[in-house]
Amino acid sequence: VVLGLTAEEAVRVAQRIHSHDKLIPVMILTRPSASEDLNRILMFSPFLGNEVTAWSTDDLDILPATLREAVNRHRQRVKHRDTLANAQIMLEKLPLQQAEATHYLDRLLDRAPVGIITADASGRVVTLNPAAQLILSTSERRILGQPLTEFFPERERNRLVALQRSCSEEDSEKTSDIFELHTGAQAIRYVEVTLAPLAYRTGQRGFMLILQDATSRIEAEMERQRAEADLRHHANQLRRFHEITSSESLSLVEKLDDDVEALVRMMD
Repeated sequence: VVLGLTAEEAVRVAQRIHSHDKLIPVMILTRPSASEDLNRILMFSPFLGNEVTAWSTDDLDILPATLREAVNRHRQRVKHRDTLANAQIMLEKLPLQQAEATHYLDRLLDRAPVGIITADASGRVVTLNPAAQLILSTSERRILGQPLTEFFPERERNRLVALQRSCSEEDSEKTSDIFELHTGAQAIRYVEVTLAPLAYRTGQRGFMLILQDATSRIEAEMERQRAEADLRHHANQLRRFHEITSSESLSLVEKLDDDVEALVRMMD
């Protein structure tokens, strides 16, 4: 979605879009002089994901390639989300009342490449598989019966509680978000947590959580954003070189001085 509205109106539209799907890329076209202010507004605007970016009208020449990349990235993420949804449907349809099926399900979850946790309505852990123990850097003995929030950094706990509250049995909608974990020797690990409502055979309500290590994906996204910023910076400098060399009002010496100054800025 490309928006060419005023900053405040564009942010409100982006918030409405991301209230439905945070994976939809939104680019807000803005004048170069207003780009910094818009980035500041985006930084402190609630309900916006990482896919909302400001785009200067000076960089329209590279916008088509960036849009194609955003579309491909969105398709991959939707495919990933649908895969998780299908996996959850398969789990829910297994006849858990049969002992053989229960045994089969336990073995399946033990070998699942993603972390799977079940929790009661209060958020206390009921079951978890080995992958979830590895992601949270804990053991079954330590976590069973404990609030799941205790195994997340303190600054992330309120977001996890809010995610649990947004997931209710009535609407049966899955919700997800990215959380930062500090575990083991790795400084920061990004984990995508997907929640879905769950009803136990006893009639009690709870949650099923699917945890997937998203560190590589998030770091790749951050690197993409840095590369995109570098590309825009170099495009601006090349445009400046062209303006200098084609200027009829500057002498040769002035052009050389301005070119050297622009080259120094490009190398910074």
